Amino acid sequence: MADKQTTRLFGGISDDTNKRLRQLLVQYFCAKTGGPVFTPDDR
Repeated sequence: MADKQTTRLFGGISDDTNKRLRQLLVQYFCAKTGGPVFTPDDR
């Protein structure tokens, strides 16, 4: 990650955990904005 603050918080996590956190954030924002959730598997 490029941001120093997020690197400090999330710098030591594995790639799998990073992907999972990203997916949870995408689902959260989609739920809050009322839009559907599209994942790469949906294409």
